[in-house]
Amino acid sequence: MATLTMEREILGDQQYAADCIYAALGVRPAGEVTKAFRVGAIGRDVLLTLGDLDCKSSIWRIPVSWHVPGTNAFPVFHGFFEVRCRPNDRVAIVLLGYYQPPFGTVGAVFDAFVGRWIANITVSQLLDEIVGTIHDDDGRPSD
Repeated sequence: MATLTMEREILGDQQYAADCIYAALGVRPAGEVTKAFRVGAIGRDVLLTLGDLDCKSSIWRIPVSWHVPGTNAFPVFHGFFEVRCRPNDRVAIVLLGYYQPPFGTVGAVFDAFVGRWIANITVSQLLDEIVGTIHDDDGRPSD
């Protein structure tokens, strides 16, 4: 089993960040969307599912999963977007989750040398896309 954790920090509050996650992915309040993931020339359309926002604690969570429909040749990702408070009116959007490389030992070896690299770039690009849709009051992208 492989795990991933990556975060971006933005200006805003938890509700704003959660709303932006749903809006950036075109899913509200919860549901599925077909999303193109690309890493260089490598690309696949995935079925991405977002769950309902859980804001019962100081860390808000939105369940997320994705898979390539019609094949088991690619891993299925399960995880959460977490929205965590930070100082100075900022929040962190954290994507954390796990996937099981397909094809047993061969898949694990592929993941160790190539698959993990692809997964990290995919998650990074997804977070960058979400943060890229978030703007501060001046209309400039927040960092």
